[in-house]
Amino acid sequence: MSGGTLASGHSDGVVRLWDWRRREAVDELRGHTKVVCGLTQLRDRRLASVSWDKTVRVWDVAARPCVGVVTASTELYCCCVTADGGLAAGCGDGSVLVLGFPWARRSAAVVGWVAAWADERGLKPRAHVC
Repeated sequence: MSGGTLASGHSDGVVRLWDWRRREAVDELRGHTKVVCGLTQLRDRRLASVSWDKTVRVWDVAARPCVGVVTASTELYCCCVTADGGLAAGCGDGSVLVLGFPWARRSAAVVGWVAAWADERGLKPRAHVC
């Protein structure tokens, strides 16, 4: 994140923003109701968080509001940015939730997701919703 700001997810469902230079919390992003266990910065500099509450939340860190929420069918444990700028989230049932964003429109609205099941032969698409 820019300007010396770090983000951390916590067991109380809060994403805390830290000024790492001053070594203190400077703000909180509230919305999750269970443990926040994954955070990643998206291509448009927004922050994505995943939680045991089964939600992916996208935050505009500069302005602080949550600008998007996607609900999965199971707990979410981790997340990362995909090569094309989307978001992959690891689900408690062994699937991977993959989100795509309309970056050309500079919006955090989700345009679709694919749930895939991972096994020893690789990923298999399970569903697609647009």
